[in-house]
Amino acid sequence: MDRAGLRAAAFGFSTYNIGDDVQSYAALARLPRLDALIARDRMAIEALDGPHLAIFNSWFKQGQDYRLPHRSIEPELFGFALGADKLLTSPWRGWLAARGPVGARDTDSVDLLRSAGIAADWAGCLTLFIGKGLAPVPASERRGVLIVDLPQEAIDAHVPAELREGAEIISNFLPALIRLDPLMRFATLARLLERLRTAKLVITRRLHIALPSVGFGTPVVALPDSDISNARRRFSGFDEFLPTAFLDDAPGLAALDWSTVRPSRIPASLARSEEALESRLAVRFGQTAPALIAPLYDGAPLTLRNPGLGPEPMTVTLSMRGLRRDCRPTWWSTERIELDLPWFSGVERFMLDVAVTARRTHASTRVGALPDLLLR
Repeated sequence: MDRAGLRAAAFGFSTYNIGDDVQSYAALARLPRLDALIARDRMAIEALDGPHLAIFNSWFKQGQDYRLPHRSIEPELFGFALGADKLLTSPWRGWLAARGPVGARDTDSVDLLRSAGIAADWAGCLTLFIGKGLAPVPASERRGVLIVDLPQEAIDAHVPAELREGAEIISNFLPALIRLDPLMRFATLARLLERLRTAKLVITRRLHIALPSVGFGTPVVALPDSDISNARRRFSGFDEFLPTAFLDDAPGLAALDWSTVRPSRIPASLARSEEALESRLAVRFGQTAPALIAPLYDGAPLTLRNPGLGPEPMTVTLSMRGLRRDCRPTWWSTERIELDLPWFSGVERFMLDVAVTARRTHASTRVGALPDLLLR
């Protein structure tokens, strides 16, 4: 049933690799609100308080649990990647067929779904469109070469010396202290994406580093590792417009012309699929999601309006379904409260309850919702 006021969910993760979260952030950018985080690999037990729409822009399915998502989860099958062929011999086969056509993330997933009798089209990945609505960064303002999660031996063997020298080398892997903090995961990925948006060149083996870079208009070269599970499937279709050479493909590596690397163009068919998704979501939610704003991350603290709590600092708790974070204020006045959490573009869509706990009484009181209290 189409209706205004529909609630929304996105996938939350506790892995060390932040690439999964980038896909959730891309979904968040297409939603006017976020009411719950759910575990992608435990959806059978994610009983939400009423229907929640979730964009299935992700990779399915880890582990051995092939039970169907809970009936409270309303799927928008866009960006669906088939990670385990066994899914097509499980109850998911009929579930997907009944909800098709599936907007598949890669072309191999399209072929496999169709071979199982499931209607499917190539929709691509929403991470291609994180930069939609953001002004492109001029070449004169871009800085440096960014190398993400490429083994040092691959850098030495395949990246030209003039690009290696002075390059900034980073990893998608998270520090242990951030791994179980959903809000810090989103803030960290927003910082990473902002760096991709402003780089002169990105070199990576990660699909969800390469695709946002394309959308930002940043030149990018993908050097995937075939040893990674389903790597060739993951890149299928995208390698038609994204400069790509697998690390075990000597001829492909030799054929790379680094001097001609330019920003890649998103195929018109994928842009049309994304526009159709936006139209469907606008009908479902009764409004269009606003574009993200640049910079996606600027290091400023998340700042709330003090709703009459006085000058004495309290513990601030942010919570919604699947997320709870006790925040330590770094500044507290009668006007504003700054939290030990960086601001990131899109945080205003989190329908988080804000509660405070007094130091003397230890009593907790709800004071409002994040979007209503947010200053920055």
